[in-house]
Amino acid sequence: MNKIKVFLVFLCINFISCSTAANSSDITWEECGGNIGDHACDFYLMDQTGEDWSLYGNYGSIIVLDFSAMWCGYCQKAAIVAQLIQDKYKDDNVIWVTILLQNNYGQIPMLNDLLEWEKAFEMTSAPVLSGNMDIIDQTAQNGFNIRSWPGFVIIDRDMIIAYELFGWNEMQITMWLDQLVKKDNLDNRLE
Repeated sequence: MNKIKVFLVFLCINFISCSTAANSSDITWEECGGNIGDHACDFYLMDQTGEDWSLYGNYGSIIVLDFSAMWCGYCQKAAIVAQLIQDKYKDDNVIWVTILLQNNYGQIPMLNDLLEWEKAFEMTSAPVLSGNMDIIDQTAQNGFNIRSWPGFVIIDRDMIIAYELFGWNEMQITMWLDQLVKKDNLDNRLE
């Protein structure tokens, strides 16, 4: 009888965790958050093609969320290498996503701002999104915990926030990406 109970508990836990992780509509703000270790909350923002880009539409990828402003010098330094980093990890399914929170005038970026950023920094496959200040929250209660420009959130393949960085540090980001890719490769070999 105990074996049956253990099996049923295992089955229930496995079903719940799989359905929650694989389907963004099952995860709500109460079940996700902006802190390291939380499931990242899904969002839809307009990209440089004018289409909606969804975080959970990229489930299974390692995602670097780069929260930037067009007027920010360090954000521009990060943008210079964004496409290069994405290209370096292309075979590892890493996506660098720039979320512009303000244009050069402190306003919500419009499509022409996204296109300007894409062209200026030669982004050929790295998405550039139009965001606003509602997506960030320094308490991480109602958004991503971003405290400076640029701010970075790195999300693993299961949509769990693995790392946060406040300010620009290319070496730190590539070290974290290397660790996540290495972990995934090791996990795949063990399966």
